[in-house]
Amino acid sequence: MELKPFKVKADLFWAFFDKPNPMSDKGDHTVDLCNLSDEAVKKIEAIGGEVRSKAEKPDQGRFITIKSRFAIKPTDEEGNEITAQVGNGSKAVVLLSPYQWNWKGKTGIRFSPKALTITNLVEYNKGGVVSNDDDVL
Repeated sequence: MELKPFKVKADLFWAFFDKPNPMSDKGDHTVDLCNLSDEAVKKIEAIGGEVRSKAEKPDQGRFITIKSRFAIKPTDEEGNEITAQVGNGSKAVVLLSPYQWNWKGKTGIRFSPKALTITNLVEYNKGGVVSNDDDVL
């Protein structure tokens, strides 16, 4: 089967674009593509990819984790690079490049990003909610 790039819409969670994910033993840059549509799930599974979901994280729906050995450079819809830290819930259109992997007798299909366009940015704020309103409870 020929593996060709294709686009999906997704919510982004756990974006490690400009630095490797500390949970990656190979130093990969990663992001979870969440709340995938039925059509995206069908396409991913049809070529042998694995779509996951976690009962304890219903806000992420069905998702895949994409990886790259290189920094991932997200852009806005005009093609400008986004340098802000991308927070959970940002929305994007991602051009996925599927590839086959084989390691210690196991095989499968994984995905890396050829392009990632953020259509609705939620900036990551390490300190949480910031407000000048003293009455917020």
